[in-house]
Amino acid sequence: MDGELTQLEKDILELRVEKGYTENETLEELNITKYQYNKIRKKLEDLELYSVHLVNKARKNRIARERYKDKKLGVNQISNEEEKCRKECIDILSQRYLSYNSNKKFNTILVSKLKQLSKVYSYNVILNTIKTKAKSLEYASKKDFNNDIAKISYLIAIIKNNAQSVYNQMKKQQEINDKKLRMNESDKIIIREMNNQRVSRPTRRRDLSEFLDD
Repeated sequence: MDGELTQLEKDILELRVEKGYTENETLEELNITKYQYNKIRKKLEDLELYSVHLVNKARKNRIARERYKDKKLGVNQISNEEEKCRKECIDILSQRYLSYNSNKKFNTILVSKLKQLSKVYSYNVILNTIKTKAKSLEYASKKDFNNDIAKISYLIAIIKNNAQSVYNQMKKQQEINDKKLRMNESDKIIIREMNNQRVSRPTRRRDLSEFLDD
């Protein structure tokens, strides 16, 4: 049966039924349109090689593998502050630049793209980059794209290309703040030492009797 399948059909089958990729991840990985995907999926379903049951099973297996990998590597959950930044990144991008709402289905590829970028930069840096490049993102969001995946990829590329510069600025500002803090602490220590050295001593009065005549 495999001999009757094209390479693209085999790739879709592998990603969806074996590796547990989502539909959007599959489209992006293979760089194909939704129309191409649906046409091939229909053929695979007719050949009884593809089904919702098989896809869901593959997804569960993938999640289990990722959890086991994280546990084995000792990967910790992100801090509360980072989680707050992550959610804000998603909110800004999805609502302001992708116009997701109750009438438009949220595309999970956005979360995946941000997670991938967070392996290089913290969510705090990513968030500051989004805020810093607001005009560029706004301009880009008005361009015409074939689909949401292309638009998300473009927005993420803008963030990625500017993240290092924002990181350097944040690092420089942190160094300035740390220096000011050290100077303030140093000043406090000096003042404290000066106060400790100021010991109040009574002024010695000279005996003037020696200057008096007998």
